[in-house]
Amino acid sequence: FSGLGQIIHQVFALLRIRNTWRVLIFGFASFTIAMNWTASEMILPPFLERRFGEDIPIYTIQSVNLFGCLILPPIVGATTSGMEDFSLIMPGLWIMATSPIFVAMFPSAAGACVW
Repeated sequence: FSGLGQIIHQVFALLRIRNTWRVLIFGFASFTIAMNWTASEMILPPFLERRFGEDIPIYTIQSVNLFGCLILPPIVGATTSGMEDFSLIMPGLWIMATSPIFVAMFPSAAGACVW
């Protein structure tokens, strides 16, 4: 039981550290953003087909997102290499969280591309 008691003591010591709570809260907050990304991949094609018909280039629109995810992170990383990581992650999370608003505000193929 001494090994188990030591583990419990270490867990409580870890939970007293402020940065531990910062990481836990950040993880729970960013989980919803990850779900937004997943939802966009699953929900966007049927939404576009129902809203705009079968002639809309659904997978071309999705590929715009893919190219943005491939090209922009290295550029942003190179230009912001001297900044603190957390100060960059938070604006990125806000950008991802607000991206579905563009489909609601501009219900068009262009609004879907921004999403």
